[in-house]
Amino acid sequence: MRKGAGYISNRSTVKAIRFTEKELKEILFEAEKSGSNLSEYIRSCASGGLNDNPEFRKCLQELTYEVHKIGININQIAYHYNAGMLSRQEKELLFELMKDIRKGVFEITAYGNHKITNHSDQ
Repeated sequence: MRKGAGYISNRSTVKAIRFTEKELKEILFEAEKSGSNLSEYIRSCASGGLNDNPEFRKCLQELTYEVHKIGININQIAYHYNAGMLSRQEKELLFELMKDIRKGVFEITAYGNHKITNHSDQ
């Protein structure tokens, strides 16, 4: 994370890393795309990177919000279900929606696992 002018880092250890020209171009492109300098980006990748990945963090926040809303709705549905207030069609729709929710959670999880795999391969 970049600090203001005059910031002195407590990082004093320097390591040389060899890259091909193509690798370096790709890394610099990804670093710039993420709004990081080269060192920040490499540290992020080495540490797993997902917490520092704005795209993943945004998806996770959206998913958390959606899951919260779904939880509230499930409580309301459970109340109506237990009270015998749902029709057969409503019950079937509920099960279809639950499949969609599972699919969405799976996609987010797969995205996160893909990012973790890609970072650990580098």
